[in-house]
Amino acid sequence: MCVKSDPSFFISAYIITLNPQFNTNMIAADKAFNLIMERPGKWGQEEIPFYQAYNRTLTKDIIADRDFPPFNRVTMDGIGIVYDKLSVGNKEFAIDGLQAAGSPQMELNDSDKCLEVMTGAILPKGIDTVIPYEDVSIKNGIATVNIPPRF
Repeated sequence: MCVKSDPSFFISAYIITLNPQFNTNMIAADKAFNLIMERPGKWGQEEIPFYQAYNRTLTKDIIADRDFPPFNRVTMDGIGIVYDKLSVGNKEFAIDGLQAAGSPQMELNDSDKCLEVMTGAILPKGIDTVIPYEDVSIKNGIATVNIPPRF
């Protein structure tokens, strides 16, 4: 990993710009910051182990050679639905199963139904929206969405 050394010049210039004893014609902090960032120094580069890179600046972008994870992951517990059904007023969905984290990908075959989904699970095929449990009521195997569609 190649990184630039952390220049103390940036901090010193910023403090001097803000401190009236050094500069009686002060400028706004955001303008001072922009002036500093427009004039980056060239302090060279060095290759260091990843664990030593904290508080350093990369000299080039890091690009992954593949997606990780290699699937769309659910980021909250809730129910997975087809948004078009909610947008036309359908607020009740029969629960058709549970997509658990670590389980093979399921598929929602009926857009009038939903699947319960867990954080970290593969997003089931056919689902384009996850509604968190906090915005849903579940009774007798029916999930009712308690919030209006947002789009």
